[in-house]
This record gives sequence, structure tokens and C-alpha cells, in this order.
Amino acid sequence: MKSPVKILSVLFLLFLGNIGFANTGELEFTIKNTESKTLYFEATDLISQPFEVQIQDKDGKVVFSEYVVNGNNFERNYNLSELPNGEYFFVLVANTKTQVLPIWVETSGLKIELEKLEEL
Repeated sequence: MKSPVKILSVLFLLFLGNIGFANTGELEFTIKNTESKTLYFEATDLISQPFEVQIQDKDGKVVFSEYVVNGNNFERNYNLSELPNGEYFFVLVANTKTQVLPIWVETSGLKIELEKLEEL
């Protein structure tokens, strides 16, 4: 009787250990304005880090959402030309962190100030 209990206990501890060590690295990413109203986003080393990308308006309404589960690298251009001029937020949710970058859609293009990237 003690053998199955010991085996289950060891398996449970191994499971907890994997949860504790999974997703401990920081998500590395690049954001830049590539064209008039296009935002380029690239994230690397995603093997164990699912994350979500959101674009929200100034009232917090989600205009776009995408969930990325796996892969080594992820890169995407987000064309914001259909959005009305105004303030928006590029929101990155990974692990237990949320990072928010304000962006402004203007007639002439996007205004991005990476120094205003905020971690919540």
C-alpha cells in the first residue's frame, strides 16, 4: 500500500517542480513603427511562454486580441490604419506580468514612445 502512495507523492512533487520552473524567463520583445500606421512586434524564446497581445482603446475596450501559445519566435505587423485617430494601448500579458505601451494613431502615422512602456 505504501508503494502507490510514495509513487503518487513523487509524481506530484515532480509536477509541482515543473510548474515552478516553467515560464520563469522574461519574454524578450521588440516593438517599432515600420510604416505609416503599422506596428511591428517580435517576441523571442517562446518555447514555454504563452502570452496574449491586445490593442485597447483609451477606455480599455479591447479592439484586437491574439493569444500566442508556442513556437520559438513570433513576429507580426499590426496594421492600425482602420482605427480612428486617438490614443490606444498595446498590451502584452505574459506569465503574471502585464506590460502596457501607449500608442497614438495620428493622420500622419503612429506615435510610439517606448520609454513610456509600463509594467503592471
